Amino acid sequence: MRINYHVDLEGLENVSLFFAGTPESLDLRARALYRSEGSVYHLGHPLPEGLHYDVYSLLESRPEAASPIVPAPVLPLAARERALQLPLIDQRIPVLARTFTAGAATDLERARAIESSLRTDYGYTLDLPDRDVVDPLAFFLFTRKKGYCEYFASSMAIMLRSIGIPSRLATGFQSGIYNPVSDQWLVRASDAHSWVEAWIPGRGWTTFDPTPPDPSALSGPTLSTRLALYLDAAETFWQEWVVTYDIARQGLLAGRVEQGAHRLGIRWFDAVLAVRSSWDRYTSGGALPRPWVLAPPLVGILMWTVGRPLLRRFRIRRRVARVRRGHASLGDATLLYERMLHLLKRKGFQKPPWFTPAEFAASLPPIELAGTVRDFTLAYNALRFGRRSQATARLSALLDRLERS
Repeated sequence: MRINYHVDLEGLENVSLFFAGTPESLDLRARALYRSEGSVYHLGHPLPEGLHYDVYSLLESRPEAASPIVPAPVLPLAARERALQLPLIDQRIPVLARTFTAGAATDLERARAIESSLRTDYGYTLDLPDRDVVDPLAFFLFTRKKGYCEYFASSMAIMLRSIGIPSRLATGFQSGIYNPVSDQWLVRASDAHSWVEAWIPGRGWTTFDPTPPDPSALSGPTLSTRLALYLDAAETFWQEWVVTYDIARQGLLAGRVEQGAHRLGIRWFDAVLAVRSSWDRYTSGGALPRPWVLAPPLVGILMWTVGRPLLRRFRIRRRVARVRRGHASLGDATLLYERMLHLLKRKGFQKPPWFTPAEFAASLPPIELAGTVRDFTLAYNALRFGRRSQATARLSALLDRLERS
């Protein structure tokens, strides 16, 4: 199945482009486009604010229902060896993998059996253990039996490798939430997700998602969620009607507003459309708008273009200050890491999107700055993945050191 879609990116300190499925054609105003290992597409520099592009993509079908690829893809020997490497693991994990796959005849059936067992026998939670454990993966599989997506994806990748199936982790975003007002899909940073790709003979790299659904996401939308959708739609309409001045898209969105409002039973949009209609009749009569009529939209444009970036910067600084006081969450750990990357970029060091934090720290030249970045990365991993809140103070001190250097 192939689809066309439009992407608007905002507020991302990132260099990678995001796609649904495998992109086959891309309409993007850029001088160059790069593709790195793992099919990561990037521009070679941070994405500009408000970047947008149109894509034509192929959505992957379930391999059980798809025709084999001809000629069959071949995994190079060096790539196969990398995708089969195993760290020192608990020896119960290979046994568990063989238990899950008992009776499966093909690699596809084995991968699907492990995926199904993890989704069925284990639970989803964002809460982490209240104590440190020596082997988090074994503790997840044999003791706690609940966790978030990185636990499930790592477990499946390790089990696949333990039975000889090449595998790798993939990270990106889930589908987000559909906004019926703007008729668009809204994908936030909180929709970040990890899953698994396994090499299936005749199919190549194939997607598997062993993470069960979040129970809290199964409930209906709350009042705050609905309000957030209205605000997001209002921001979309402002960008399309006022900032971009794209007449064709204005007409399209006007129809979407009316349809979305009627679907949700919202009547106050009718008043907005009536005002716009009155304005069109007024300007079509040949009369020039008076200065006092133009003042409110001009003030609004000024507040949007100047005030919005300042407000975003203020919110980031406020969150950083809150984290430094010891009130840190998993998302705040990521915020501090992004702040560190921003400081390093100003000093001439930029993290490639395909590098893990540890690989990036190891790639820096042997200078004093590199030691600080390595210490920061260790503390970040302790807070982000180990939930060790005591690492917050260490992160704050190292960030201060980077800012002074």
